[in-house]
Amino acid sequence: MSYNETRVTIVGTVAGEVAHGLTSAGVSRAHFRMHTAERRWDGASEQFVDGNRMFIGVTCWRGLADGVHASLGKGDPVVVTGRMRVREADHEGTRRTYVEVDALAAGPNLRWCTATPHRGRAAPDGEDEPVAVAAHPPEEVAEPPF
Repeated sequence: MSYNETRVTIVGTVAGEVAHGLTSAGVSRAHFRMHTAERRWDGASEQFVDGNRMFIGVTCWRGLADGVHASLGKGDPVVVTGRMRVREADHEGTRRTYVEVDALAAGPNLRWCTATPHRGRAAPDGEDEPVAVAAHPPEEVAEPPF
């Protein structure tokens, strides 16, 4: 654990397909973008109105990556908790700011859907079995730049 890290919980929607693969060291990694939009009450019109919108990159590691890949897809309501990082990068000659979350937990938002949990059974050596993943093998993915 590090000092002064920014921990956040974000509620939103999975904005694209979940990319899943293995790093060169053989560590499972999943990445997806999520979208969140503020909804607030406008007393003058007496209705909810759209507020600010934000896209956030989410990276998951190891067992969480496998579970997210097996459970979430584009358009699914999601809740993510993790360490927020803000970085700047040049994109086509323009300096842009990117908000990313290194997820500690992620799952479907049960306010908008239902889910049936499937836990891994304890293996004889006492470790949990990994979550079942899709039939295709994961691709090798690059380490994040930070």
